[in-house]
Amino acid sequence: TLSIPIRRGKNLWGLIACHHYSGPFYLPPHVREDYEVAAMILAGKLNELSERRRIAIKNETLQFSQKVLKGALLG
Repeated sequence: TLSIPIRRGKNLWGLIACHHYSGPFYLPPHVREDYEVAAMILAGKLNELSERRRIAIKNETLQFSQKVLKGALLG
């Protein structure tokens, strides 16, 4: 079994898990390193998507607040 953690900051977000059921299997170190790099890339994409969503929600909230204030001032 090979398990590679996917981390967001210091928190564990998920795992890349690989299983081999038909006896011992030697995984070369460079292959494990490739999986670790893939996990880091995935974590970076997750952080990017999360940040984009946070900014979009913040912008939507700001726009709503401006509409409410504009309506209150004109009403």
